[in-house]
Amino acid sequence: MRQSPRIKGFFILVASAVVILVGGMAYRQYQLSQAEEVYRKFRQEEKNVTEIKKVGHDFEKLQEINKDIYGWICVEGTKVDYPVLQGAEDNYYLTHDMNGESSVAGAIYSNSCNSKDMTDGITILYGHDMKADTMFGSLHYFDDTSFFEKHREMTLETRDGMFCYEILGVYNYNDDYLPEMFDVKNQGGVLAFNDALKKCQEAGDEMTHVRKDAQITEADRLLVLSTCIAGQDDRRFLVVGKLSQYVDYE
Repeated sequence: MRQSPRIKGFFILVASAVVILVGGMAYRQYQLSQAEEVYRKFRQEEKNVTEIKKVGHDFEKLQEINKDIYGWICVEGTKVDYPVLQGAEDNYYLTHDMNGESSVAGAIYSNSCNSKDMTDGITILYGHDMKADTMFGSLHYFDDTSFFEKHREMTLETRDGMFCYEILGVYNYNDDYLPEMFDVKNQGGVLAFNDALKKCQEAGDEMTHVRKDAQITEADRLLVLSTCIAGQDDRRFLVVGKLSQYVDYE
């Protein structure tokens, strides 16, 4: 039985759509792999340098690459091992990598509301929730209670020293822009944020886990890592830690 030209045209259209869809998916996967490759190569170069010098990251070299790099974040048990940037334009590094190149993966960054010397009451870092667990994607390892119980530390290094933070809790939080809700500079902001975290904990979401002995006082300095939650566009996943130790390099 011969097919009519209309039916043939329909199948050609469907086949073309499938080819375009598959091609688009393959291209995006290529973009993602290339975006992470930038960081993988750089981490290896940095590892070679630090093994030779027996010190932390070489921030003089980092800032020759990009003057916006001011820190390096690592989270125990995850793939988070990245430079931290702050640009002249807020959220610039949402769509640009550490080299300032356009990138679907972006970079780990803070906004201008935060000082780069880690002296604020609340410092907030942002990163994409990548499906390959890169950038801040692997923070969702903390969704699992047993993983959360076993991993308690994250560090942020600057040219001046190493800041060590005890991870107090992880939260399925609303998508409010935190610096608009809380004064990140002063003690009152820390206490108000702590009250909001307690209310979030009381909501009992399965992604929210808090240490039984967790306490936040007005004197504490907090580091908050913020990323998306797949399928929940109106929520953010927060990892919250407080400064437990500082190692001065001078």
